[in-house]
Formats: sequence, structure tokens, C-alpha cells
Amino acid sequence: MVQTMQRGAKSVIFAQILVAVTGGLIGLYWGRSVALSTGLGGLVCTLPNAIFTWRVFVTQGARQAQQVLRNLFLGEAIKWLLTIGLLIVVFKMLSPQPLAFFIGFVSCQSVFWFAAPLFKLAAVRK
Repeated sequence: MVQTMQRGAKSVIFAQILVAVTGGLIGLYWGRSVALSTGLGGLVCTLPNAIFTWRVFVTQGARQAQQVLRNLFLGEAIKWLLTIGLLIVVFKMLSPQPLAFFIGFVSCQSVFWFAAPLFKLAAVRK
């Protein structure tokens, strides 16, 4: 079961990367600045989620339930702090176009909304 969850989490991260790159490429239609802003939005969403996924699955097993729970809470805290930190750094130092940036960010975040029903459907089929 843990391997299934781990595979699903990695698939979501891969899908987020794919959405971020695709969004950046589509943004090229409106110019380089929009493309970079959209890609940055996707990166700011995906990077903290990838670190969270790695952190959660470091420890496995019923005997280490306390450590798994600790990793879950620590991973979530790191994800929030990293997301906030990246948002501050990106908007202070790189000045992206806000609309394009948040389109990229929300697009990558929405991968979760579409992935959950798909994973549930795949679990039912097995």
C-alpha cells in the first residue's frame, strides 16, 4: 500500500512538472515574460510539493508510525514555509507578471484536484 501511495505521489509531482513546462511553452505565445512567469508559478508550486513528498516517504512501516506522523507534520510545515519564502523571493527579486505567475501556480496546484479521483478509480479497478 505504501508503494502504491508513493508511486501516486511521484506521479502527481511528475504531472505538476509537466503542467509547469507546458504552461511555460503556451505562455511563449504571449511573450517571453509571460512564459517565464507561468513557469515560475509552476515551479513555486511544484518544488515544495516534491520536498513534502520526499519527506513523508523517508520512513515507512507500522513500527515507525510516530516517525511517519512526525515526518508528515514536518513535511507540511516545510512545504508551507518554502512556498511562502519562494513567493516572497520571486516577487521581490524577479518581478514576474502576476496574472501569468498565478495561472502557472494554480494550474500546478489543480493537478491534485484531478489526480485524487483518478487514483481512487485506479484503486477500485485493482
